[in-house]
Amino acid sequence: MGVNRRQRKSRGPRGKGDIRIMKSGEVRVYLDEGGGVKETYPMTAPEGEKAVINGWKFQPIANAFIELSEDEQEIVGVRPFEGTFYVVFDRFASREGMPPTIKHKEAEKVQMADGRSWMNPPHDQFFALLKIVGSKEWAGVEIVKPLVYQFAENPASPGEMEILYERKFWYSALLNFLEVAGFDFDADTLARSANVLVELQEILKRRDAVFQGVMENGWLNRELSHVPEGSIIKR
Repeated sequence: MGVNRRQRKSRGPRGKGDIRIMKSGEVRVYLDEGGGVKETYPMTAPEGEKAVINGWKFQPIANAFIELSEDEQEIVGVRPFEGTFYVVFDRFASREGMPPTIKHKEAEKVQMADGRSWMNPPHDQFFALLKIVGSKEWAGVEIVKPLVYQFAENPASPGEMEILYERKFWYSALLNFLEVAGFDFDADTLARSANVLVELQEILKRRDAVFQGVMENGWLNRELSHVPEGSIIKR
């Protein structure tokens, strides 16, 4: 049968920073290292397909959340560091040409900066990719929304799926995402499937709902919200 070989992805430096283009054409990335000190990473400007990074078109920018490759030679991620943004559901994360990915996670300890900690039981996870709209600077940029897969066959309606309650944090986050992204709990159904994300993705893409997300320290807050009534959004 053989032995599976899989290499873990290693992360490079990341955090709040700026991207600047010098007169020489050299690109410099400045990342905050704490205490007002910025670390400098010189590199060449990306070209071709690499000039579009998770939907962001390469250009000078300040106060962004920037991720570099492990060898510190390439920008691999750029997104807003903070602010409230209009977003739409784009798709669920998947390998190229494959159905949306459901990733199993073993039990793990979660440690917070304030000293709180708890154990998460084993669970399945998936990732919704949201795209920013209505922003001159950030339009088209992808933001990742992690969610826990809590779908199972509904014993009261054979052939259909339901959402299971496991942990309040996971359950409320999933329902909040589905509701703002346009899923109709009264009219929509999901057929029995080992991966309901295939059908769910088509439903949400058809709805094309615009909603709001808040970025804080480079990460998307758990709670998503509807767009205030009367808002004008240029897409």
